[in-house]
Amino acid sequence: MTAAQRLAALDDLPARDLIAFTEGTLRALVDVMNQETTLLRAGRHRDSGSLGAEKMRLAQEYVSYSRAVQRQVERLKAEAPDDVAMLKLGHDKLATQMAENLNFV
Repeated sequence: MTAAQRLAALDDLPARDLIAFTEGTLRALVDVMNQETTLLRAGRHRDSGSLGAEKMRLAQEYVSYSRAVQRQVERLKAEAPDDVAMLKLGHDKLATQMAENLNFV
C-alpha cells in the first residue's frame, strides 16, 4: 500500500472509528510517557530507555491519525461532535504529560 493509499484509507474511515483509533493511540502514548517520567523521576534512566522504541512508534502513529483528524475535522464535528471534544481533552492530557516528561529528559 502506498502512502497515498494509506492516507486515503484513513480519510475514508467512519468518524467514530478514526476518532477511536486516534484516541486509543493517544492514551497508549500518554501511558508510555507517564511510565517513562516515573522511571526518570526515580533515577532509573537505563530502565526508561527501554520505552523509547514504543514511545517513538506510538508518537508516529498518533501523528498519522492526528493529521487525518485535521483533514477530516469538519466531517468529524458533524458526525461525532462529542467524540471530537473527548479527543481534544485527550490531546490536552498529552500536552501536560509531555511538559512533565521534559522536566526529566
